[in-house]
Amino acid sequence: KKKNEPLSLTIGPDTMTHRNAILRSLCGSGMHNALDSLGSSPLLFLGGHSASSFAGASPVSSLAIAGISSWMSVASSIREGSADDVSALIGQLNGYFSTRSFVVPSAAPTLADLDLYLAIVAKVSGEELESMVGSSVNTRRWLVQCGATLEDLAIAAAKNAEYSKIPASKVPKGLNSKPRPLPMFFYGDEDESVVAEAASA
Repeated sequence: KKKNEPLSLTIGPDTMTHRNAILRSLCGSGMHNALDSLGSSPLLFLGGHSASSFAGASPVSSLAIAGISSWMSVASSIREGSADDVSALIGQLNGYFSTRSFVVPSAAPTLADLDLYLAIVAKVSGEELESMVGSSVNTRRWLVQCGATLEDLAIAAAKNAEYSKIPASKVPKGLNSKPRPLPMFFYGDEDESVVAEAASA
């Protein structure tokens, strides 16, 4: 793509101009499922569903791919919306993630998870995001997982940068992760002052 030209991707006779369609194509059939197969890559940008739908077109995979498309549309609306939209979404996500790890059935964050995460942290991050998330433990878990996945991808990209001309990307700041204290174990015969001192450390 040349500077100031609209985004597009041509595969055979077809040309795509919508960002989300281009991303899904690159993660699936556009690169022969190389970014969605555990056999050749640890990445599952389409939750492993493009490879299985290519092989057998299962209903579960079809629904998951449709879900990825829908969640990417949610991410687009968050990008165009306000911080209040992010706040409302965080509350809804907490209930949604009470029975799920990611936005569609997957062993790892999908393109939709990462797209939604990036849309959220582009609007709100750091302390403001911390206060919005509050005690929404399910949303917090998902945000932390997506942030860690992006950091891993950035490290891998930085290692590959010496072989390619693509500059390494910077991962946007999400939650302010606080260090978790190591668990403490007691034998049960400790004095109360020992337990109180350990708790205040």
